[in-house]
Amino acid sequence: MLCVLVVDDEEWIRLGIVSKLKKSHLNFQKILQSPNAEQALELASKEHPDIILCDIRMDGMNGLVFSHKLMELLPDTKIVIISGYNDFSYAKEAIQLGVVDYLLKPIDTPSLNQALEKCVRQIEQTRQHRNALETIKKAQLRKTLRSAASNLLSQDTPDYTQLFSAYCSNGMFQAYYLYLDISCSLSADTLDEHLSRLFHQFILGVNLVYYENQCNEFLIALYLSSDEKDFKPEEFADKLENSLCSEIQYITPHQYTFGISMVNPNLCQAIHEAIFCMKHRVLCANKNRIHPGDIAAFASAKTDFSFLSDFKESLIRKDQNRLESTLKFMYHSIEESSICYEGLQNIYLRILVLLGEYCSPTVTQALQMPTEIYHFSSVWDWIDFLKELLTRFFETEKPLSVEGDSRLELVGQVQAFIQENFSKKFSLSDIAQQQHINYCYLSLLFKEVSKVTFQDYLMEIRLNHARQLLQIGTYKIKDVAEQSGFSDQHYFSKTFKKATGYSPKEYQMTCQDGNCL
Repeated sequence: MLCVLVVDDEEWIRLGIVSKLKKSHLNFQKILQSPNAEQALELASKEHPDIILCDIRMDGMNGLVFSHKLMELLPDTKIVIISGYNDFSYAKEAIQLGVVDYLLKPIDTPSLNQALEKCVRQIEQTRQHRNALETIKKAQLRKTLRSAASNLLSQDTPDYTQLFSAYCSNGMFQAYYLYLDISCSLSADTLDEHLSRLFHQFILGVNLVYYENQCNEFLIALYLSSDEKDFKPEEFADKLENSLCSEIQYITPHQYTFGISMVNPNLCQAIHEAIFCMKHRVLCANKNRIHPGDIAAFASAKTDFSFLSDFKESLIRKDQNRLESTLKFMYHSIEESSICYEGLQNIYLRILVLLGEYCSPTVTQALQMPTEIYHFSSVWDWIDFLKELLTRFFETEKPLSVEGDSRLELVGQVQAFIQENFSKKFSLSDIAQQQHINYCYLSLLFKEVSKVTFQDYLMEIRLNHARQLLQIGTYKIKDVAEQSGFSDQHYFSKTFKKATGYSPKEYQMTCQDGNCL
């Protein structure tokens, strides 16, 4: 939102300009006014207006002197000079100063709007350039910190000042490890936006480190000085979780997990604890946040592995009935044993080996099956995935590229559903339930066939529709957002600008000028 300041010693002219500004489509957040340049300088130093409309001839300090002083004080503020005289020397000097435009009185609305739009474009360009530089700077810093963290965590006596410039020996560490499902998309830059907006007390490289550790897995580590005794880990997680869920629209609970460590004087231990907690998501199916206390019940219990030979036999014989009974027995054996994560991962790896030995490569490779079992939201999700995968394998061993394959038809049906219903609220989980298909299987299959995640595919469809409506030029931004499947106008504007480089309003104006992209 923008702030504009009107400076003119003639009240009726000043009020007339203010009236036009209030009716402007640019929706200024603040419209300030001043009767002279001296007061205007004082007001500008407090309010930092984005745009100033200034008369060139006023008692005391004139508009040109004011503009020169203002540019020294607020170099990013855009100035439009107003004059009752068509004096070329004034105009020339104003242009040399770097003002955006030079308007003659009486000011008509079209000329005023044109000058304001020119100012807004320059402001947006400046902000975009500054934001781009800041994003690059932070990305480089994250890369440096990630490399430093990798080295430090393997040392017996790490120097934590390489990660946290605020570190002193009596501080503590808190680690969070965020996992996001493959159907979701989140970048480290987006995570940075949320952290910066929510937690002003934490600064990257000072008392905060975060980076994408693996695809869709993010480490967040906080350094807590002895003065921060009131820090509450759950409140931090609450704010971040709520904010991210608004970013990733329609995300369902099983699609993300936070592993949260205890506060610890040893950063390495805190990080490993957070990661280990997160991996237990497959055993803690109903939890989005997992703490050390939540995983204490999972001991190194022994499990009956006899089902592995039955599983192997069902693969060899392609026996659907035997497969189903084996998978049920396997599920109950695991659920009743209180098996620890390492034990479950061992079973998972044995299953992968059997799939590699007795199934065609299309089964184990085409869907890029994960190497660790925590990528499944629960033990049942994994078992159900195996059933879906192997049932289709028993039916056909054709690769995904073969025309007429039911798997390709399934993805085509999902894409068609998206194209017909993109304006409504739904998730891939909803579609999986409608189709009676395992969610994880459908998620992996969709990405393999479409070459993009479900969320990215849906977002592109919605943004393309929004572009079409904006090109027409008669729709309000709020209506464009709703008709394109965005329930929140602010989120729509933010997403649209991130994708196109233009705000919806700027894009609409560009199209009206005949320069539509």
